[in-house]
Amino acid sequence: LLLLLLLLLASLPPCLLLASSLIPHCAAVARCVAMELAQLIAPSGEWGKVWQAAHWDKKLKKQDYLEADICRLIAAFQARHKVVSLRALGHLVLGACKIFARKAQLFEEEANEVRTRLALVLSNLL
Repeated sequence: LLLLLLLLLASLPPCLLLASSLIPHCAAVARCVAMELAQLIAPSGEWGKVWQAAHWDKKLKKQDYLEADICRLIAAFQARHKVVSLRALGHLVLGACKIFARKAQLFEEEANEVRTRLALVLSNLL
């Protein structure tokens, strides 16, 4: 029986032998990656505000949107792209887009306020 098992193992391609020995290692790596992603998208994590913007944008305050640095976030996504699945990356990009849209809306509101004040000042001068 042992001889038969050795002959069977010898007939298998080396890649199958290597893959079968790495399966427990791959599962451990997948768990570590999932835990690292969970820490990143936690509300106190580096990408927490982006994740909240994608899913619960009403929980974020105006200051959260103003403090968010889109360039730094996108660079962080690119630096850790191996940690993030494509699905999770889609959620993060959606959150970054929502943050950018809200920043643009806040900028437009501020510009309208400045324009109104300038028009009021100029009308008083004439």
